[in-house]
Amino acid sequence: MRTLAFGLPAGIEPSDLVFISKYVAIIAVVFAVIGILLLKRFAGRSISFMVAIVVAVFVLERVPQPAAQAIDATPALSQG
Repeated sequence: MRTLAFGLPAGIEPSDLVFISKYVAIIAVVFAVIGILLLKRFAGRSISFMVAIVVAVFVLERVPQPAAQAIDATPALSQG
């Protein structure tokens, strides 16, 4: 394993980042495909309707998961 020029905080290993990145990439592809299919399905509609679909898919992609909320709720200074 190669040593990075910078250290990752809180004992995070590069393999952890690779593991998480795979799932994030899969989720991004799924939402992109959903958006493309919806835009093709509603291609005869108005532009504003299609923009609303793009915005809705973007908002759904940004909804935090319960595990992410628990991590974000942890105070940063508790490691002291």
